[in-house]
Amino acid sequence: MKLNPNLARPHWIIGQAYFIEPEDREAALREFRELVRKDPRWPEGHASLGATLMKQGRVDEALKCVREVLRLKPNYKWAQVEMAKHLLKRNEYREAIAVLQGRPSHSPSQTMAEAYLLLDDLLARWGRPVEEREVWEQILALDESIPAFRVAQAEVRKRMDEVKG
Repeated sequence: MKLNPNLARPHWIIGQAYFIEPEDREAALREFRELVRKDPRWPEGHASLGATLMKQGRVDEALKCVREVLRLKPNYKWAQVEMAKHLLKRNEYREAIAVLQGRPSHSPSQTMAEAYLLLDDLLARWGRPVEEREVWEQILALDESIPAFRVAQAEVRKRMDEVKG
């Protein structure tokens, strides 16, 4: 069977097959790059290219793909999570919140508190209690004279009581 050279989707299928094996990731990259060249408006193509680049540790290149996915499809969950993780590592809480919830926050302290609580929620869902407790400690160490931090600390104390009970 001969494939139509103008079709992009076969490159996605072939790329996915290569992606499974770490030694074939360069071949996967070639397929996904060709896919994106042929169909630049398909978010899954950019997501596949970005995921492959992430697996290879090529974060800057991968983030370009993630940004393109979010441009094409703002509610694409994989891209939201990857971008938010990157932004949280850089302490860009406001941007992380905007990516995760699609709404910017008005105050930097509110944004920081919301970002910590979102991270706590994700860690709880992923079953990572040690990291979740580290986030609790960070939240409890925030300046309690700031209202947004007090609210976050109250939420953490509530979660801690739920875990104990």
